[in-house]
Amino acid sequence: MPPSEGFAAAPSPPPTAAGHSATIGTPTHLAVVVHGLVGRPDDLSYLRESIEKQGHGILAHCAACNLDKTFDGVQAGGERLAAEVRQIVAANPSLHTISFIGNSLGGIYSRYAISLLWQPESKTILGLTPITFMSIATPHLGVRRFTVIPLPDVLHFTPPLVIGQTGHDLFLRPPPPRRSSSSSSASTSESDPPLLLKMASEKRFLEPLAAFKYRRAYGNLKDDMLVPFGTALFHPEGSTGGGGGGGGGGGGGGGGGGGGGGGESSSTSTSCITYGSSFEQRGHILKETLILPTVEKNDVKMEVWEIPRREWVEEEEGREGGVGVGRRRGSWAVVGEEERDRMGRLASIRLAAGGALGGENEEWMEEAMAARLNSLGWEKVAVTFRAPSFWSAHNIICALSRSRVGTYLFKKGRSVMDHAAGRIARAAAEEDRS
Repeated sequence: MPPSEGFAAAPSPPPTAAGHSATIGTPTHLAVVVHGLVGRPDDLSYLRESIEKQGHGILAHCAACNLDKTFDGVQAGGERLAAEVRQIVAANPSLHTISFIGNSLGGIYSRYAISLLWQPESKTILGLTPITFMSIATPHLGVRRFTVIPLPDVLHFTPPLVIGQTGHDLFLRPPPPRRSSSSSSASTSESDPPLLLKMASEKRFLEPLAAFKYRRAYGNLKDDMLVPFGTALFHPEGSTGGGGGGGGGGGGGGGGGGGGGGGESSSTSTSCITYGSSFEQRGHILKETLILPTVEKNDVKMEVWEIPRREWVEEEEGREGGVGVGRRRGSWAVVGEEERDRMGRLASIRLAAGGALGGENEEWMEEAMAARLNSLGWEKVAVTFRAPSFWSAHNIICALSRSRVGTYLFKKGRSVMDHAAGRIARAAAEEDRS
């Protein structure tokens, strides 16, 4: 079915092939559930069903607009998602509030879509109060430093050959050359950064994300070969190690944290301490540690961290020589002076002030992106499946439900999705009562 058809959902419809929406009673809250790369709406059917069971008049809608269309880039996917959400909202005038739940690439799509749906005058998303923005194993910092097998920079052109413009975006490659309207020659602005960097630094992307009452990110501490801990929870310090090795470091350093749930070995314990200490040094606060039951046993450990929202004040800092007019720094209200200075410098990448992309800027892009995203304030949930998951944690965490076989193999993630659904429902209910 073409993306322009079939997305609008009646207030109380049965699940349909296009959009898969369902709710109980007259909906007041829209929960937009977004699949990832090469995904399908049914991938997240367990999460949708878990949200529906919570009640509270929630319309849970699994977006269908990007089915078979996830290779043409974040911008194209985000624009399609925004168009689909507009149709859903128009068809359900009883809606008052909205949440987004993006799995993997779906979290990036969602961040782009809300920038198109944001209405700054009313501080709403299409007239709806934004409540929860939630990502599940989303590569917020891209993947160029988080691949399982380290990829030298000279090979970063290869993934786009397989997954198109989306690979281009995820590997933080500069925008492709654009032809000038006044000549036939190709021209590219030297100061035009990669899209994901723009999404983590420009007001048009950050303002709508900051408007959500809650921002929550779930990420695997180990065994996620696609979206390791460092990019899922935008904490590159915890998972860097020689370029692409960051992916292994993220899963590995975090893996210790997960395995450390049982505290069986000294190496595991040391890794856990390293991960926790790294989070604490960056202003994160451990709120709670949960051991969740799975279908068979208590097999899931979740550490819930909070990084408080921090005031970010843009200011120009002059510098001598070089290109550009200076660096932009931020004022951090929570961390100490030394750390505040460091994080300000990391988030002050020259190209944001008109400098050229290259050298130092390329090396610090992930740090800069993490600093700006963290300034918004987040709850981060570090997930560990204590039994071996054989590198399939990326599909387990979202309880991927594409087929009967997959549903069985990835059922350990259901307790994590129940936790996520509960957070969505409670936040919506709180807003209804207020």
